[in-house]
Parts: sequence; structure tokens; C-alpha cells
Amino acid sequence: MYARLSRLRIKDAYNSEETRGRLRALLPTRLKALPGLLDTYILGLEPDGAVAVFSVYESREALLRANAESEGLWLECAHMIEGEVEQQELPVFMHTHCAP
Repeated sequence: MYARLSRLRIKDAYNSEETRGRLRALLPTRLKALPGLLDTYILGLEPDGAVAVFSVYESREALLRANAESEGLWLECAHMIEGEVEQQELPVFMHTHCAP
């Protein structure tokens, strides 16, 4: 398994409950459609606009195959994002389901 950690900041003009609601609706649907994606977590959506998206893929190859779709999603949201989306690829050391 492999993971991608994406960090971004929402522009002040878009940092509202309405925008957070739209992102909550858009991101999970679009991210979960990526090939080879096992799970994704959206962390933050804090008042200062900080957001982190942690996505786990079945393999590094799956992560790389999903790059174009992932980039397209961030381009769709570019007008709301301050600066660049920082992305980091990480090997998954261990994955365990804790919920029953």
C-alpha cells in the first residue's frame, strides 16, 4: 500500500461554512472514484483554511495511475486554494481496521 498526503490552504474569501460544505460534498465523491484508492481522510477544514487530505492506495502503481485525476481535482478547486497544493508520497508501514 502507498499513501498520498496533500496539504493546502483555502483562500480567506472562500473560507466559510458554505465552502466547507461544498468541499465535504465534492472531495469524498471525487477522491473515492480514483482507481486503486482504498480510503481517504480529509483532515482539518479549520477556521484558518488549513486542509490535509490523506489517501491510501492499494499500491504505488495505483497512486501513480491516479495522479492525472487527482491533479484535475485540485485544478477544479484552484480558484479557492491559496498557493500550491503540497503533496507527499509515503509507503504504508501498517494498515489496521479498528472499527468493528
